[in-house]
Amino acid sequence: MKVDKTAFEMAEHIREDYLRAHPMPEDDTLERIRISTQAQMIADEIVVD
Repeated sequence: MKVDKTAFEMAEHIREDYLRAHPMPEDDTLERIRISTQAQMIADEIVVD
């Protein structure tokens, strides 16, 4: 259980860092979805490996 919590927290931090480095545009919904998806994929890949 502790490992899951730690992995989740790590993924959240990685995702937040990615989103800070790649700000989302306010007027382009598809780009916002792409950036959000990319951030989650990167975080998941780093934490799982």
